[in-house]
Amino acid sequence: MNLETFREQQQTTEGVRDILLTWRAIQSNHYPDTALYLQWLVFRIMLAYDLDVVSQMSLDSDFGPTACAGPGKPDLCILGDGIGYALEVTERPVLGKIEHYGHIGWMLEHFGLSESIGCLVARVTTTDIPPEVWSAYKAEYSHSGRLFMACGVDFLVDLLRKDPRTGGRDFIHFLAEARRLWVGPSGWKEIKASVAELQREILSSPSPIGK
Repeated sequence: MNLETFREQQQTTEGVRDILLTWRAIQSNHYPDTALYLQWLVFRIMLAYDLDVVSQMSLDSDFGPTACAGPGKPDLCILGDGIGYALEVTERPVLGKIEHYGHIGWMLEHFGLSESIGCLVARVTTTDIPPEVWSAYKAEYSHSGRLFMACGVDFLVDLLRKDPRTGGRDFIHFLAEARRLWVGPSGWKEIKASVAELQREILSSPSPIGK
């Protein structure tokens, strides 16, 4: 099987249903290696969105997961017009284990991008990501200009449930609007509240609000 065939499978009704079943299994701790299947889940969601995604995890010939992405590279790379997003998928967002700022520079160099931004994608909901993560990310941006954002996997799943055909557009819109919030003057508490509100607005919109 090639990647495009696997991509097309994720975009079918059966493929989307299986992604949702995989998420349910992750939530119930069904898999012996939750981190592996969580990373695979997000990869499949990005394919269902029909985004330009590059996975750094090890996959078998049928694109089943065999190993998480190794050190030094982002778990998933989302590529756009001169901009890239380094997605770091994590089961437990604990400060000290999620410092992936080197992956921002790796994407700039590897893909020849003009801008690269990181986004932590956590198993917990966006609002349940610990306060120290939000505060550390804001402090790092203020200090170095390197930006990592935060998002829960449940938001990605909810976009898929809303409409797989528009999920990619809505997710890219979310990333762009979240970036605006992070780089503004607000502190981390205000950013966290605004990001949660942004997600609610996107999910409640009857049509895709991105360009």
